[in-house]
Amino acid sequence: MNEANLIAAAEWFDQRFAPAVLEPWAESLLDAAHVAEGDAVLDVGCRTGVFTRLAAERTGDATRVTGLDPEGALLAIAGQRAPGIQWRCSATTDLPFGRGLFDAVVAGFSLTRFDDPRATVR
Repeated sequence: MNEANLIAAAEWFDQRFAPAVLEPWAESLLDAAHVAEGDAVLDVGCRTGVFTRLAAERTGDATRVTGLDPEGALLAIAGQRAPGIQWRCSATTDLPFGRGLFDAVVAGFSLTRFDDPRATVR
């Protein structure tokens, strides 16, 4: 898929699919990860940032939330929707962070998209 088609699909996903399908599950995911006000949160495989934006609302400080995805085009959409969040383009198995930086790490519905989900979780 070329970048223009990827962006068009991602915008549709973010505007139509995410609110109806993903957002209702986000609160349960954030509860399970014990995300609370003031936490530093990493969303691995964030795509357009659906869960990332909701985590930022819950923490009360968007600058303490980071969305990571290997697709730069999707992060461009995410950055337009929530410029205060830190958006990082990286492979999910080679995280550009040290240990102990985050209070919670979430991976929405993204594990099924990773080439090696076990390596990503490690």
